[in-house]
Amino acid sequence: MEVSQSPLDQMMAHTKDYLKTRQQLTQHVISEKVVVLTSTLVMSYVLFTVFLLAAVFGSLGLVGLIARESNDPLLGYWIVGLGYFTLGLLLFIFRNSILKAPLMNAMVKNIYNTKNHG
Repeated sequence: MEVSQSPLDQMMAHTKDYLKTRQQLTQHVISEKVVVLTSTLVMSYVLFTVFLLAAVFGSLGLVGLIARESNDPLLGYWIVGLGYFTLGLLLFIFRNSILKAPLMNAMVKNIYNTKNHG
């Protein structure tokens, strides 16, 4: 003999299933965001490292070139150092428009990217 469920019991069962499915979906969405953020950070670190090494070796080459052309072994270091100081000063002055705003926009766009879940 089959026991018939009341409409209220059926609604409660469907509600439990819905909430469980919704919780699993939320966990998957959060997991995806964490994976995307982590991979973006790792990729950024690798690119930063490569460009840093290129900048270091390029700077040393420029120092050597300036030193050779000027016959002053220290002049190259002073000129390259002044160039980096100027670049750092410009980045500091314009840090909000050059660094902060684009980074914040990219992070927000990454977090609220719902093209797969809309």
